[in-house]
Amino acid sequence: MATCGVCGARNPTSAAWCGQCHVTLRAHDAAPSPRPEAGTAELPGRPTTPRRRRLGERVRLGLRLVAVGFRTAWQDPRLLAAPAAAVGVSLVVLAVVASTIGVSPLALLAGEDPDAASRAGLVIVAVAASGLTVLAQAVVVAGATQHFTGGLRPGAAWRTATARLPSLAAWALVELVVGGATQATRRHAARSGSMAGALGARAVDAAWTTLTLLVVPVILYEDANPARAVKRSTALFRRVWGQQLVGTFGLGLAMSLLTGLAVLLAIPLALLDLRFAVAIAVLLVIGLQLVGAVAGGAFKAALYAHATEGELPQAYRPVAAGLR
Repeated sequence: MATCGVCGARNPTSAAWCGQCHVTLRAHDAAPSPRPEAGTAELPGRPTTPRRRRLGERVRLGLRLVAVGFRTAWQDPRLLAAPAAAVGVSLVVLAVVASTIGVSPLALLAGEDPDAASRAGLVIVAVAASGLTVLAQAVVVAGATQHFTGGLRPGAAWRTATARLPSLAAWALVELVVGGATQATRRHAARSGSMAGALGARAVDAAWTTLTLLVVPVILYEDANPARAVKRSTALFRRVWGQQLVGTFGLGLAMSLLTGLAVLLAIPLALLDLRFAVAIAVLLVIGLQLVGAVAGGAFKAALYAHATEGELPQAYRPVAAGLR
């Protein structure tokens, strides 16, 4: 980790600027950091040469990074505020647009009214939701990094994200266009009965999601535009491919199991009051999705630091100590 020479905040070694005071790190002499212990990350500023890892080690590190994500969500629930705000504002935008057009929100989302106004409204809602989702991801990544390196400062996390708002907004549009294109391809393949087309679209979608997983932290800490961020994220994936694949699979599996458990817990309530049981199940699922958003953002923050440092950074080790 690199220590800012102005405010003393700790940042990822590859960070181009300080996430706390926004001073460009490369323009100031960073305060010297203590020499790491044997087996930990190299000194800040020294290029890290990735070493070869066995598959078992990659699996173990991937699981530890998943633990980092969920423990962060548990230890600092303030991180839930960003994804919750994104969901709330997106619903407000949906309600306002639907009311302006004169249709119900569900009808607008379902595309039941194919006129130009409804299509334009749906585009507005999609753009707003995509932008808010990416901004929330950035806030969680910045907040999780602060959580690992001295304590979360919510205001600083928001400032870190909004300082890169133009690049994040551009990335949100790229995500929306790529996602829309793959969805359109899958729908066309389904209508035409083309299994090859459907499988191809899913493969492209999976590859895109995998290679761009670290785009948001790269934008935050390396001041990169979307094109450079995609290239950098792809390069980082080649370093930590095993850890990333195991981690993303582990996160998805854990969220699926937790969601299924929430539904199962609501089943006995359905015998007493079906509406109450459905309401409880919906609230549990929404809460779990927010937890998943925080866990996923913290996983990205830890994976990014791991990929750029070459080892699991010393500051992250106590969080992942349970899987040693």
